[in-house]
Amino acid sequence: MEFGIPQYNVHIIMAIFGIFGLAMGAVSGGLIVRRHKFNGRTAAIFILILTFINISLFFCEAFIGCYSTVSIIGANGWSKNYNYTQPCNANCHCQSAPLYPVCDKSGQAFFSPCHAGCRDVKIIDATKHELEFSSCECKPEEVLSRKNCQDGCTSKALIFIAIIIIGSFAIGNCLVPGILLLLRSVPPEHRSIALGLQGFVISLFASLPSPFIWGIIVDTTCLVWSYTCPGIKGACAIYQPVLLRRRLHFTYVAFRCASAIFDIYVVKQARGISFINEADDNNKRPTNVSEVTGKTMQATPC
Repeated sequence: MEFGIPQYNVHIIMAIFGIFGLAMGAVSGGLIVRRHKFNGRTAAIFILILTFINISLFFCEAFIGCYSTVSIIGANGWSKNYNYTQPCNANCHCQSAPLYPVCDKSGQAFFSPCHAGCRDVKIIDATKHELEFSSCECKPEEVLSRKNCQDGCTSKALIFIAIIIIGSFAIGNCLVPGILLLLRSVPPEHRSIALGLQGFVISLFASLPSPFIWGIIVDTTCLVWSYTCPGIKGACAIYQPVLLRRRLHFTYVAFRCASAIFDIYVVKQARGISFINEADDNNKRPTNVSEVTGKTMQATPC
């Protein structure tokens, strides 16, 4: 919501562009490995370089922000201890009103139509959720609307999304060489076990704790909580944007730096691993009985 994008749209945008970049990166990584005939060490160096690119991108992204209407509402509430009740809306009992920013023509923002003391609402476009509020106690002669809240964050939002795509693309390029390194680092009979162990480790140390870690980071930056009923806390309505952005990105960068340390270790240990020898050996190996009929074979003594 820092860029003026509704939260439900943020999840859709992040999923679409993040997965798109990751998928394109996976295809690109496979083509690069095949075209340049990487060996184990070259693939490990390739992964290390992409990891540092990803770290650099997301570190820079921590400093790309914009003060949207919601951010301004949060900043204005600091001096009032985030109590948005005023004399003009004291009789409206807006403590449990959900966040729905509306603005007048000058751009002054209110937490919700209830906090502006509005009595009347006019539906302009139900499909686009365009509403106009009038007869407002805090702005008696004004018509308040969400479309009056001009954020001016479009350009920075596009830059933010572009960095997400590039970062996801870089990580996607690591998938194929990473799997090849794993498979060629163990004997053929242990490869299924290695893949299973990798999935177990990822689930145990990444997938399982990540919702708790990110949830704690998000909750500690909340400024205003919404209340579905009096006294019952709901979801966070307004976050401290700069602190949230930097904590999320710096935490991600810290985890990526830790993974880069292991990538450096893999680079040192990957010498001698080949991705093409096994394929060549399989091509040379007889595939049927007719290929060995009439040939003299030397048996290995017991």
